[in-house]
Amino acid sequence: NNNNNNNNNNNKQKQRKEVKRLDPFSALQEHLRIKHSLSLCQLCVDNKMDFISRLPRFTKTLLNQHMSKGDTTGKTGFRGHPLCEFCRPKRFYDLTKLHEHLNKEHYKCHICDRLGKPNQFFKNYDKLSLHFDREHYLCHHPQCLAARFVVFDNEIDL
Repeated sequence: NNNNNNNNNNNKQKQRKEVKRLDPFSALQEHLRIKHSLSLCQLCVDNKMDFISRLPRFTKTLLNQHMSKGDTTGKTGFRGHPLCEFCRPKRFYDLTKLHEHLNKEHYKCHICDRLGKPNQFFKNYDKLSLHFDREHYLCHHPQCLAARFVVFDNEIDL
């Protein structure tokens, strides 16, 4: 019976140790947060090709400034992490990552693109369809509406 108690105690101690053990990066983040009230920008950590030791540490206020405005001194030219207007408050590392997201998750007007107004994105197909109807020539035949994207840039083609 004493042997069982020892085994149970050993198991509990092992479980406690396992729970407290963090990977080195998580340990660093926790240390920065608890001991210094600082944090790293997760977008920079995930995307910037640099050593963690070279990445800046931010207070909560400075992190928000970094995300939205970037380098306000103008030394680096960094202007913040771009925001997806449809997925607020979601931000992306740079314009390339934002455009990848927009092209994958949202809808782009191909008519505007063709007419020289690039990057006209809409949150979902319903919003794009409203745009088609207001700005272009959307076919209102039930079959066309069901097929989606049946829209023209002039009334003659409709």
